[in-house]
Amino acid sequence: RSTTFSPAPMDEVAAAREALARFCTAYAASVPPLDVEELAASLCRLRVQAADDLGPIAGVGSVVQLSGVLLPARWEIWVRRDEPAPRRRFTVAHEIGHHLLHSDGSAVLCRPADVETAEA
Repeated sequence: RSTTFSPAPMDEVAAAREALARFCTAYAASVPPLDVEELAASLCRLRVQAADDLGPIAGVGSVVQLSGVLLPARWEIWVRRDEPAPRRRFTVAHEIGHHLLHSDGSAVLCRPADVETAEA
Protein backbone atom coordinates (compact mmCIF):
# COMPACT_ATOMS: atom_id res chain seq x y z
CA ARG A 1 0.00 0.00 0.00
CA SER A 2 1.11 3.53 -0.67
CA THR A 3 0.19 6.84 0.89
CA THR A 4 -1.24 8.14 -2.39
CA PHE A 5 -3.95 6.77 -4.61
CA SER A 6 -4.46 6.81 -8.35
CA PRO A 7 -7.31 9.14 -9.35
CA ALA A 8 -8.61 6.67 -11.93
CA PRO A 9 -8.65 2.87 -11.92
CA MET A 10 -5.85 1.34 -13.95
CA ASP A 11 -4.06 -1.94 -14.36
CA GLU A 12 -0.85 -0.91 -12.60
CA VAL A 13 0.93 -4.18 -13.38
CA ALA A 14 0.21 -3.78 -17.10
CA ALA A 15 1.32 -0.13 -17.00
CA ALA A 16 4.58 -1.09 -15.25
CA ARG A 17 5.23 -3.85 -17.79
CA GLU A 18 4.60 -1.44 -20.67
CA ALA A 19 7.03 1.10 -19.17
CA LEU A 20 9.66 -1.61 -18.74
CA ALA A 21 9.15 -2.80 -22.33
CA ARG A 22 9.58 0.78 -23.63
CA PHE A 23 12.78 1.18 -21.62
CA CYS A 24 14.23 -2.17 -22.76
CA THR A 25 13.43 -1.40 -26.39
CA ALA A 26 14.86 2.12 -26.27
CA TYR A 27 18.07 1.15 -24.46
CA ALA A 28 18.60 -2.43 -25.65
CA ALA A 29 18.38 -3.52 -22.02
CA SER A 30 17.58 -6.97 -20.77
CA VAL A 31 15.95 -8.00 -17.53
CA PRO A 32 16.73 -8.99 -14.87
CA PRO A 33 18.61 -7.29 -13.32
CA LEU A 34 17.89 -3.75 -14.34
CA ASP A 35 19.82 -0.70 -13.17
CA VAL A 36 16.97 1.17 -11.50
CA GLU A 37 18.96 4.39 -11.15
CA GLU A 38 19.56 4.36 -14.92
CA LEU A 39 15.85 3.67 -15.41
CA ALA A 40 14.96 6.65 -13.20
CA ALA A 41 17.36 8.92 -15.09
CA SER A 42 16.72 7.85 -18.66
CA LEU A 43 13.01 7.03 -18.61
CA CYS A 44 11.81 9.57 -16.05
CA ARG A 45 14.57 12.21 -15.86
CA LEU A 46 14.73 11.64 -12.10
CA ARG A 47 17.98 11.89 -10.08
CA VAL A 48 18.42 9.37 -7.29
CA GLN A 49 19.86 10.82 -4.08
CA ALA A 50 20.63 9.25 -0.71
CA ALA A 51 20.56 10.72 2.78
CA ASP A 52 20.61 9.47 6.36
CA ASP A 53 17.30 11.15 7.26
CA LEU A 54 14.66 11.83 4.62
CA GLY A 55 12.23 13.69 6.89
CA PRO A 56 13.86 17.13 6.56
CA ILE A 57 14.20 16.66 2.78
CA ALA A 58 10.49 15.91 2.56
CA GLY A 59 9.64 18.79 4.90
CA VAL A 60 8.21 16.63 7.68
CA GLY A 61 11.10 16.74 10.15
CA SER A 62 12.87 13.79 11.70
CA VAL A 63 9.85 12.47 13.59
CA VAL A 64 8.65 10.48 10.57
CA GLN A 65 10.89 7.65 9.41
CA LEU A 66 10.79 7.45 5.62
CA SER A 67 12.19 4.83 3.28
CA GLY A 68 11.71 6.76 0.05
CA VAL A 69 10.61 10.17 -1.20
CA LEU A 70 9.56 11.21 -4.70
CA LEU A 71 9.90 14.94 -5.34
CA PRO A 72 8.59 15.39 -8.90
CA ALA A 73 8.91 19.19 -8.86
CA ARG A 74 12.65 18.76 -8.22
CA TRP A 75 12.96 15.65 -10.45
CA GLU A 76 14.37 13.65 -7.54
CA ILE A 77 13.98 10.34 -5.76
CA TRP A 78 15.49 10.11 -2.28
CA VAL A 79 16.33 6.88 -0.46
CA ARG A 80 17.85 6.16 2.95
CA ARG A 81 21.61 5.73 2.81
CA ASP A 82 21.63 3.31 5.76
CA GLU A 83 19.29 0.75 4.22
CA PRO A 84 20.77 -2.32 2.50
CA ALA A 85 21.43 -1.98 -1.24
CA PRO A 86 18.62 -4.41 -2.27
CA ARG A 87 16.14 -2.40 -0.19
CA ARG A 88 17.33 0.92 -1.71
CA ARG A 89 17.04 -0.61 -5.19
CA PHE A 90 13.48 -1.75 -4.47
CA THR A 91 12.59 1.68 -3.05
CA VAL A 92 13.90 3.43 -6.18
CA ALA A 93 11.76 1.12 -8.34
CA HIS A 94 8.76 1.76 -6.07
CA GLU A 95 9.15 5.53 -6.40
CA ILE A 96 9.52 5.23 -10.20
CA GLY A 97 6.19 3.41 -10.10
CA HIS A 98 4.60 6.33 -8.27
CA HIS A 99 6.04 8.73 -10.83
CA LEU A 100 4.82 6.74 -13.85
CA LEU A 101 1.46 5.59 -12.55
CA HIS A 102 -0.05 8.42 -10.59
CA SER A 103 2.20 11.37 -9.95
CA ASP A 104 0.31 14.65 -10.02
CA GLY A 105 3.42 16.71 -9.22
CA SER A 106 2.98 16.40 -5.47
CA ALA A 107 5.62 14.85 -3.23
CA VAL A 108 5.10 11.19 -2.38
CA LEU A 109 6.38 10.03 0.99
CA CYS A 110 6.78 6.31 1.68
CA ARG A 111 7.34 4.90 5.14
CA PRO A 112 9.16 1.56 5.49
CA ALA A 113 5.81 -0.20 6.00
CA ASP A 114 4.52 1.32 2.73
CA VAL A 115 7.42 -0.11 0.74
CA GLU A 116 7.31 -3.83 1.43
CA THR A 117 9.36 -6.23 -0.62
CA ALA A 118 8.00 -9.61 -1.57
CA GLU A 119 9.75 -12.48 0.16
CA ALA A 120 11.23 -14.81 -2.43
